[in-house]
Amino acid sequence: MDRTTRLALNLLSLTMFSVGACMFVAIGTLPDIAPSLGVTRAEAGMVIATYAFGSAIGAPLLQILVGHLPRKRLVVVGLAVLGAGMVMSALAPSYELVLAGRIVSALGGSVASPVASALGASLVANARQGQALAIVFGGMTIASAVVAPVATWMGAHLGWRPTFAVFGLTVIGFAVLTQLRVPETGPGERLNGRVLIETILRPVNLTGILVPVVTLAGLFATFTMITLYYFEHIGATAEETSVAMLLYGAAGVAGNYIARYVTRIWPAERTMTTAILVIATALVALYLMPPLLVPATIAVIVWSSMLALFFPAQQQRMIAQEPHRAGLILALNTSSLYVGMSAGSFVAGRVDAALGLAPLPLVSALILAGALAMLALSARIARRQATLAPAQ
Repeated sequence: MDRTTRLALNLLSLTMFSVGACMFVAIGTLPDIAPSLGVTRAEAGMVIATYAFGSAIGAPLLQILVGHLPRKRLVVVGLAVLGAGMVMSALAPSYELVLAGRIVSALGGSVASPVASALGASLVANARQGQALAIVFGGMTIASAVVAPVATWMGAHLGWRPTFAVFGLTVIGFAVLTQLRVPETGPGERLNGRVLIETILRPVNLTGILVPVVTLAGLFATFTMITLYYFEHIGATAEETSVAMLLYGAAGVAGNYIARYVTRIWPAERTMTTAILVIATALVALYLMPPLLVPATIAVIVWSSMLALFFPAQQQRMIAQEPHRAGLILALNTSSLYVGMSAGSFVAGRVDAALGLAPLPLVSALILAGALAMLALSARIARRQATLAPAQ
């Protein structure tokens, strides 16, 4: 892979970082959002869920509406809208307008994210697509790792509004860099609603899409409330929580580099199974152990490092099923992630309201058991399709 291509892939990873950052910045600042807006904790959680739900709905629909346009242009415009929505939320005088800004951000992100992955995959030969996707999606992994702790610190010292504004303006800066340094590879495929429905309803695609839905629902049943979990269940200070989240972030970054190697030597299914199983085990340990800072942080470090393996393997697996519709498949994959995040955020709010924060890791682990079952079913369907294909 030459230097120009690697630079373009790294810049496209900033797109994925931006899309993830605009989700995770709300998680890090959640303790400050609720009292600032005069709403309940569950209502503040809607700042997270609204972004996730808007992204889930927007990704496939916008792929149909504008996915045939030049890919780089879509990434640049999507990033600009994403950043503008963050600034809008930061300046909004009411809870309702904060949510409106989150919807604007979600629409921008749901354009930029799948197109960035498709653009990255188009820059390399088929044999290198797994590595390219690991680099591009590494931005999302890094965002999930580092943004929450940084936002936790910024929220505690500056407030959530300046934090949102800083991230929003940074994303707009990334749009400028993308325009200047990423090559254009041409337009995407023109799609319609019929193609969307046919693609979703194919059993191999439907079950494949449900794997990240269930996985992310399990993860976000705990991660949505992770800063509050540290504050209230473990009794950590803001500084201790920030350090714990930074260690979580470092593990995620390390895991991303491991993923670039693993995706070249392991099949996607094995990588995903290993990642989900280890994360579920770490969550069970988090539930069973005493509420102490160091053991809890070790558990979330393990969780973070394994999460970095899951994302690129899932993308690689889905593209392999429909290589001629990579843009749509990646849009559906983006939607699946955000449906899972939204569902997990909803579950977190309901469990917290009914039982408190302590049971959240166990709830997450139980949901992840369902993700393993869905992955096994999806793999069985994919093998059956591969067996029948030569005969058709």
